[in-house]
Amino acid sequence: MIYARLVLAALVIALAGCAPRPDDGLLLPGAPENLSPHAQEVTVMTISNRNRTGPAGQFYGTAHSEMHREEFVIAVAPAREDTGSLLFDRDLSRDFAVVSRRALDAPDWHRALRAQHRTADQPIVLFVHGYNQTFQESLFRLAQISAGMASEVQPILFSWPSQASLMGYVADRDSATVARDDLAQLLRDLHRNMPNRDIMIAGHSMGSWLVMEVLRDLRRGGENRLLRRIQVGLAAPDIDVAVFRSQMAAVGQLSRPLTILVSQDDIALGMSGRLAEQRTRLGALDASDPQTIALAEELGVRIIDVSAFPAADDFHHERFLALAAFHPQSAMQASIIDQLRFAGAYILDTSGQVLRREITNDF
Repeated sequence: MIYARLVLAALVIALAGCAPRPDDGLLLPGAPENLSPHAQEVTVMTISNRNRTGPAGQFYGTAHSEMHREEFVIAVAPAREDTGSLLFDRDLSRDFAVVSRRALDAPDWHRALRAQHRTADQPIVLFVHGYNQTFQESLFRLAQISAGMASEVQPILFSWPSQASLMGYVADRDSATVARDDLAQLLRDLHRNMPNRDIMIAGHSMGSWLVMEVLRDLRRGGENRLLRRIQVGLAAPDIDVAVFRSQMAAVGQLSRPLTILVSQDDIALGMSGRLAEQRTRLGALDASDPQTIALAEELGVRIIDVSAFPAADDFHHERFLALAAFHPQSAMQASIIDQLRFAGAYILDTSGQVLRREITNDF
C-alpha cells in the first residue's frame, strides 16, 4: 500500500506553480532571516544538463551542458492557512532559503545519496519537471513537498533545460528530446549505486513524455531488472494518446500499474492538442468515457480523473494542487488508497474520495 500512497504524494511534486517566479538569487546560500523559526530543513539532490550562469556559475540557464550535480539543504517555512501549502503566491524569501549547497562529482553525489538513506523501505523519488519551468521553481516545489512527506522519501530533481517561457514550447520539446540519454543514464546509475532501493519517477506535463521515452528505450535495451524497480506517476501528461499507446506497447506492463492524473478542462493541454491538429492529450482524458476505461484495461494502467477538484491555476494544469493545498492528507488516507490499488479508471470528488471506479485488474 505504501507504493500507491507515495505515487499520489509524489505526483503533487510534479504540479509546479504558475505564480510569481522565484529569481536566481534565491539559489544563493544565506541565513534564512525572513523565515519562520519553525522552518524545516530538507535535503534535495539535484542533477541537471542545464548550463551554468551567473557569478561563479551559481545559477542555471536554458542551454544544454554536461551534467551538473549538487546537494541542496533548503529551509522550508510551514504552510499558512490563508494560502495553503502548495501555492507560490507570496514573497518567496519568506517561504524558502538555501541553507547550503555543494557541487559534487558523480561518485561523491552517489555517496551523499547513500549517506542520507534513513529506512530500509525509503524509496527514491525522482522528479522530472515539465514545460516552462526554471531550475529553482522545480527545486523549491520538490523541497516543499518533501518537507510535507517527512522522511518517507528521498527526493532527487532532474532538471532539463526548459526555456521557462510560454513561447518556448517547441524549444522545450527539443530540449526534452535531447535529455533522454541523460535521464536514462541517471536511472542506470541509481540502479547500480542503490541496488536495494525502489525508484519512483514523477513526471509532469512534457516531463511525462520524457519519462515514457526513457522507459521505452530501457525496455528496448533489455534493461528489465532496472524497470522492475521503477514505479511511474504521470501528472497532466502532455502526450498524444496514440503516442502513449505506442510507448506502452514497447514498455509493457510494469511491476506496479503506471498512474496517470487527468483533468478534462486542462486549458494548457487543450492548447497543446490544438497545436497537434486537435489530437487529444493523455492528461485531458475523461475517466468516465468508455474509450478511456478500455484504454486503462488494454494497457493495465491506473487513470485517475481529478476534474472535480478546484483549479489551482488559470490554465487548470495543476488541478491536484488545490486539493493538496487545503487537504494535504485527504488523498493519502488508507481507505482511499486501498480503492486505488487496482489498474483501471477512477473519478475522485472534491475531497479526494473515489466517486466512481472502473477496475480492470489487480496488481
